[in-house]
Amino acid sequence: MFFRRQASGERIVAVAVQLDEFVLSLPAPARHEDLYAGVHRATGALPTPDQQGFLTSKGRFVKRHAARDIAIAAGQADRDCLLLTSQHLW
Repeated sequence: MFFRRQASGERIVAVAVQLDEFVLSLPAPARHEDLYAGVHRATGALPTPDQQGFLTSKGRFVKRHAARDIAIAAGQADRDCLLLTSQHLW
């Protein structure tokens, strides 16, 4: 049995990195790499894959796998996308 995700109107609008309670983001056409230099200057470390994600049109930070589902439902990415990257979007 297959379930179809209800379209919520939510879209992916920015790359983002979550550091504890802070979310840093840059709008399209930015890449995650564009955030790394600033994060490194501020913290002395680079974001881990677990801290990388996207900002949605509803202002939520979501990790790459959740972002993939949102992007597919919004028609922003193809179903064959396994792990969402900004290159899939813009």
